[in-house]
Amino acid sequence: MSDPLDFTGKVVLVTGSSRGIGAEMIKAFGAHGAQCVVNYVADAQGQNKTDAANVAKELDEPLVIECDVTQPAQVEAMMKQIQDRHGGLDVLVNNSGIIGDRTIRKMSLEDFELPRFCAAAAGSSACHP
Repeated sequence: MSDPLDFTGKVVLVTGSSRGIGAEMIKAFGAHGAQCVVNYVADAQGQNKTDAANVAKELDEPLVIECDVTQPAQVEAMMKQIQDRHGGLDVLVNNSGIIGDRTIRKMSLEDFELPRFCAAAAGSSACHP
């Protein structure tokens, strides 16, 4: 029986993997043999880039990509980078999120809309080699 946690040769992208749960997930995939893609969104202080670089130091030849997953053009560019380097993507973990500090009654419909990452990635040739 094969090891269900063996990701050797699999290309894994965890969005928002510069820190927190995303960072821990991508490191776990890396520890189990995955070719890892670390994703972060730019911030004014550059902290996310620094955090992504620190996560990358714990991985074997990671691909680190700045991408705001709410921007379809950036998602397409990210998927092209993954396609060019690895030939496609095997595992996608949509971890990116925005914390809204308000009660559900105060949230609008737009607050509930997920980034259009799934739709953009699903249409990408990197996901469908």
